[in-house]
This record gives sequence, structure tokens and C-alpha cells, in this order.
Amino acid sequence: MGNVSAFAAGLEADNITLGELDIAYLRNSETNNGDTIKRIEDPVLIILGKEDRILDYRNGEAFLEAIPGARLEILEGIGHAPMIEAPEESARLFFEFAKTLTSKAG
Repeated sequence: MGNVSAFAAGLEADNITLGELDIAYLRNSETNNGDTIKRIEDPVLIILGKEDRILDYRNGEAFLEAIPGARLEILEGIGHAPMIEAPEESARLFFEFAKTLTSKAG
């Protein structure tokens, strides 16, 4: 049984939702995901769709905790692919984020 399966089996009895499982898995010290994410040093814009059925939008908080200076945007009515489902809004958020980086560099 792999890490994900073993972790999921351990939480199954507590009736944990998929989103809660994702967050717990990210924060679990027995997996390396939290450690990998914490090694990110570059600026990160996290755009999540509130209707995403693959990655629960509540995971955004775990990413914010793990990545210093990250920015989180949650889009209402959007699923797993914000850049396809809301290209204009995604582009606007990206350019806003990029402007903050260029103003800090200059």
C-alpha cells in the first residue's frame, strides 16, 4: 500500500471528506509533500476554483501556510482549470501578481 493509500485508510474511519483528506495529506509529517512545498522560495500565485472536484479549494490555506509570500485567489463557480474556464480573470490575476514582482525588483 502506497503512502497515499495508507494515509487515506487511516483517516477513513473518521469519515473525512476528500478536501479534508487533501489538506491533512499536505500537512502530514509522514509524507514528503509538506516538506517539498516548504522548499519553494519563489513567488507563487495560487489560483483555485471553488467548484474544483479534484483539488479542494480549501487546500489553498495549507499552501499559504507552507509557502512564504504566496498569494491565494479562489474563483467562484470555477472548477479544476481556471485558466481555461475563466481565461480573462486568470490572466488579470497573473498580470496583477507579475506587476507586484516587477515593482519589487525595480
